[in-house]
Amino acid sequence: MTSDLTESKRLFRKNALKNRRALSDTERNTYSSTIKRLLFDFPPFRQAKRIFAFASMPDEVHTKELLAQMLEEGKEVSIPLVTGPRKMEAVTFSSMKDLVPEKYGILTVKPEKRKPVEPSALDFILVPGVAFSKDGVRLGMGGGYYDTFLERAVSAYRLAVVYGCQVFDTVPSEPWDARVDAILTEQGIAFCPERQK
Repeated sequence: MTSDLTESKRLFRKNALKNRRALSDTERNTYSSTIKRLLFDFPPFRQAKRIFAFASMPDEVHTKELLAQMLEEGKEVSIPLVTGPRKMEAVTFSSMKDLVPEKYGILTVKPEKRKPVEPSALDFILVPGVAFSKDGVRLGMGGGYYDTFLERAVSAYRLAVVYGCQVFDTVPSEPWDARVDAILTEQGIAFCPERQK
């Protein structure tokens, strides 16, 4: 990656995070509730059996209620477990009681409750991010975890789950940056041009 592009990504990430963090608690709660309703009405999600989701940070779309309802509906739910630099695995859990806060306060599965699942076995992924372009390019925090993980989840439908203020016409990107199939915000679901398989 060129230094100019590295700096471009850094500045874009900083501004996109500022947008997200500028939302009030009321806006986050309202938007998250709308996103939850839209998600559970989305046919590809309703039909999905094995779902990879994420445990949200305080300024992200709230996912705790999403995770709980998925489990109630009998879906197999997994969330990330970081295992090394740029390495992330999916671990399933069967109850919200199996989740505990890790060092950054984000929920993770208790070690004794973790059950690994192969990314290739997943059929739906809720994808977080700092920013997305309207054609589905993702800009994350810069660690590369999702880029490498999504490469292995060859059969899964990828749905970005973000606030509307995180979607832009374009974002600075590399050919290897992960893309999504659609973007879900409080404003609805926008479908992206077909990504390269």
